[in-house]
Formats: sequence, structure tokens, C-alpha cells
Amino acid sequence: MTLAEKLSTYDEKYWDFSEYRNHAPLVRYPAVMVAPMQACILKEIINTDPTTSTVLDPFCGSGTVLCEGKKLGLNVMGFDINPLAVLIATVQLEGIPADCAARSINAINTRLTMLNGNVKPYAFKNINKWFNDDIIVSLSVIRQAIIEETNDRMRRFFWCCFAETVKKFSNTRTSTFKLHVKREIMSQRNSCSGIHHQKCQTITSMIQPSYDQYCCKTLQHIPCKSHKSRFPSHHAECIR
Repeated sequence: MTLAEKLSTYDEKYWDFSEYRNHAPLVRYPAVMVAPMQACILKEIINTDPTTSTVLDPFCGSGTVLCEGKKLGLNVMGFDINPLAVLIATVQLEGIPADCAARSINAINTRLTMLNGNVKPYAFKNINKWFNDDIIVSLSVIRQAIIEETNDRMRRFFWCCFAETVKKFSNTRTSTFKLHVKREIMSQRNSCSGIHHQKCQTITSMIQPSYDQYCCKTLQHIPCKSHKSRFPSHHAECIR
């Protein structure tokens, strides 16, 4: 029986994952795959062909397929045109180092206090369209504090938490992932540092025990036009 024939024998309710919720994602990314469904599909692929050892996701997004594949012991490869997607997927795959997570979080909080009032506000064209002046200052301090983190894995983790903080305090509409300025920009309580710290603490407690064992070296940010030349023919048995 082929894989397609086997999958077609299952009742529609088998694929009903409507009750699944990821209540604390690393970063809220649009149109993510349903993790349990991807796990089921990969298991069926492995059962059908036990020689399957590598999965390639050429549009990996935040890395759901790659994470589920890694849990099943597969080698995973992925790339995406969005650098943020690659960052999120990388952090989800490699986890954070248990031996220095708490120390790094305490250290970045200390740096935030020391850098406050001593960092030049970051600037790019039309930045005031997207952020209020006080928010720009606070985010600039957090950015500098992250840059000074010496552990690569913790720094990547902090950037993910920073992405959520930036989104929360920007002047973009939260109802869409497209960049649309809010019709009415209202002042909001500036708690950027507190929100960033809260995000770091919450996610650290969730991903450290289960993901620290995974450290993927094969996730790449490759321009779409050049990706084919990077992988030898038949290098991956499973391509999403």
C-alpha cells in the first residue's frame, strides 16, 4: 500500500486538530503549521519507508515541520526567504543552553538598567510613523543590550523575544501581519523592558527542558534563486 492510499483510508476526524492550541509560541508567526498533524504525517512517511532519514522544508517558516522531524530523529534541512522565520526556526531547533540561560537573562536586565539613558536612539527612514518617540528610545536600549550578549544561542533567543516586543509597541494594527498604521495612534504605557523580560522568562521555562537536546546545524537562510545548487540530487528523502 502506498503512502497516499494509506492516508486515504483514515476517517476525516483523524485529521481534526481544531482543538489544538499553542498558547505560548516563541513568536506569533502567521499561518503556522499544526504541529500534531505534521507529526502524524511524518510518522506515516517513516512507517511507509523506514529508510527515510532527512526532511527538507524549502518554505520552513517558523520551523514546525523541522521541529517535528527532529523529534522523530530525522535530519532536517530548511530555508526561507524571511530572515525572521529562519531565526525563529533556528531557536526552536537549537533551544537555549541550560547552563547559562538564567545567568544571561539576569545579565541582560542589568545591562538594560545601565544602558538606560546612554544609548543613541536607533533610526531608519520613517521610523516615527511606526513608533512613538519614547518607544524608540526604549527599544533602542533593549537592542543594544541584546547585541552585547556573548552567547550566540541566547542572543538569538533574545532577538525572538525582541521581535514580539517590537510588534506589541509598534503603531501597526495587531489584527494583521501586514504593515498598516493604526487609524488612531494612542499613547500607551511604555513597558518595553518589562514585556521583554516577561517574554524571556515565560518562554525560557517552556523550551529549556524539552528543546535543549536539539541543536540543528542544517537550517539555512538561502536566497531562493541559489538554493537548488546547494543540495546534491536525492539528498533528502522527504520534501514538503
